[in-house]
Amino acid sequence: MIKNYSVEEVSQVQNNTNIILLDVRTIQERNEFHIENSLHIPLNELELRILELEKHKEKEIICYCRSGSRSLVAASILSMKKFVSANMKGGIVEWYSKFGNK
Repeated sequence: MIKNYSVEEVSQVQNNTNIILLDVRTIQERNEFHIENSLHIPLNELELRILELEKHKEKEIICYCRSGSRSLVAASILSMKKFVSANMKGGIVEWYSKFGNK
């Protein structure tokens, strides 16, 4: 079972050094807007680039996308690979509606 965080909860922990925010949207989507200091690996590249996340294995990786569905898939993939992972419900759409370009 994948843990789901609200955008408010993610906002409160986004600067925590034990948390990694992972944007799994396309590069075009990310270029429009992204959460500051988040990592970027598009969902369709995640399994091929999983080794890039090995150095964060002891941290919780909170995935986000546009609306929360691709990030749920990403969090599931990471969980199967023994990462501590979670999903941000509502995605960047919800984030932007609450916080703007924070």
